Amino acid sequence: MEKIRLVLVTKEEAYGQALGMALGEGYPRFSIGVFPGFAEASMDSADLLVTDLLPELPEDFPGKIVYLSDDPIGPSSGSDPGEGPCVLYKYMGVHRLGAELEFLCRDHGVGLPPGLDLAKAAAAGFLGGRGKTSAAIAVANELAFYYGRKVLYLSLEEWPLTELFFLRDPEVRPFGDYLYYLFSDNRREWAASLEPFLLRNVFGVETFAFGSGPNALRSLAFEDLTVLLGDIWGRSRYDWVLLDFGESVTGNFPVLADLCRSLFCLTDGTLPDRVRTDRIRNFLLQSGGEPLADKLVPVRNFWTPEQLLEPDEIPIENDPDSFFIQDGYWCIDPSRGFGMGVRTIAEILEGVGENPGKEVDPVRPVGHQFAGNRGLR
Repeated sequence: MEKIRLVLVTKEEAYGQALGMALGEGYPRFSIGVFPGFAEASMDSADLLVTDLLPELPEDFPGKIVYLSDDPIGPSSGSDPGEGPCVLYKYMGVHRLGAELEFLCRDHGVGLPPGLDLAKAAAAGFLGGRGKTSAAIAVANELAFYYGRKVLYLSLEEWPLTELFFLRDPEVRPFGDYLYYLFSDNRREWAASLEPFLLRNVFGVETFAFGSGPNALRSLAFEDLTVLLGDIWGRSRYDWVLLDFGESVTGNFPVLADLCRSLFCLTDGTLPDRVRTDRIRNFLLQSGGEPLADKLVPVRNFWTPEQLLEPDEIPIENDPDSFFIQDGYWCIDPSRGFGMGVRTIAEILEGVGENPGKEVDPVRPVGHQFAGNRGLR
């Protein structure tokens, strides 16, 4: 993630230190320096100057300038910063102030971790309302079975449900062990192979074996996340990495979202889900501008034929018979209604759905895994 270099110049030392610390903890995109005056500040490479010293604003500063006013009445961040300093209320909540500052830098881009070659593996994300995990794993199965892709499913949920869909193996080491070895100077060679840490399903889709505690992936610092992603991509093992973001995003969400080719946002059509979708889009817009927000693809889960769809909404049919349990695992039949909606998502990812002129074999291949519509052999 490309850092935004922010210089904070304030006449109040305690305020500056508190604000700098809060922004640094809540907004990892900012690299912050706090100074008592312009003479002490290093602004040559800064992207954003935030200050409460209006009479002393430098005229030759090349970046954007935000003036922090003691007066709560003033222009909003919607003002064009090219026409002069943008004015924000100095004592607004730190979360809103941070969001306003990120919005001002929306043309700065999010950027990918250095060294990540998206030609080696593509990524897609699933977020929003109910059904994300089922949809993400079903799409992973589709990519693996129908397109012959090597797929890694990566859960960012607080409590991953991978044990419902993947074959349990007591010999597989938990994901936390892999992270420990990866970040350990004297034991990193123990993470040289991913095999000891991976679970697979019958389609060959792989995932990490998460332990019984909360998901360690959600709390990784940006620098550690960069190391992890670099390790996964650097192996050239996968064609696709599917990210299940869960119901809440983490501080690293913008960089992970920027990594994705598409972000499929599931909704059941209810008002709360639609409000959630609007908030996600606004957050993406503030974090990375329109290029990031335009990756959002609306998906209507639990759809029935009598329901109207919004423009560009992908329907996934409400078909309970698409799901069944065999040998203690949840299985998804790709030949039924739920699977048909999932196929549309896979076609978009593979470029078939974005190119209507491309000929596609209408006959679905049936592999040895399925007996009719219901069971796995």
